Amino acid sequence: MPPKRKKDKRTKNSGSELNVDEKYKKTLEEIEALKDHLAMRREFSRHSKEAGEEWKERMLKAEIDLEEVKDTHRAINADMTRQYLAIQLETSHQIQQLVTELSQVRAKLGMFRQTGGKNGRFNEFLGK
Repeated sequence: MPPKRKKDKRTKNSGSELNVDEKYKKTLEEIEALKDHLAMRREFSRHSKEAGEEWKERMLKAEIDLEEVKDTHRAINADMTRQYLAIQLETSHQIQQLVTELSQVRAKLGMFRQTGGKNGRFNEFLGK
């Protein structure tokens, strides 16, 4: 293997002014690039915040709509329960009337049978 060469650590004096100017231009370019990058990040951040606010508003509206639907559901449920109870009460009352009427007709039938049906027909006996 051939021997390794040592690197020359000396700087060139003739081009040092040029290096400073190049470094300055390069630094200015980097600063401009960083400013552009920062501006893009600010714009992205602004858009993200706007989108976040828009989604918050949409979520709030959806929650309000959901509450309205729940309230409507509760109102319908309460009304249907009220109607069911009213119908149940009315039906119970009609059943009670029919039971009372049935017991009266049975009593009249018993009386008709005791008389032997001599007075005519049963419908006439009932008074119909």
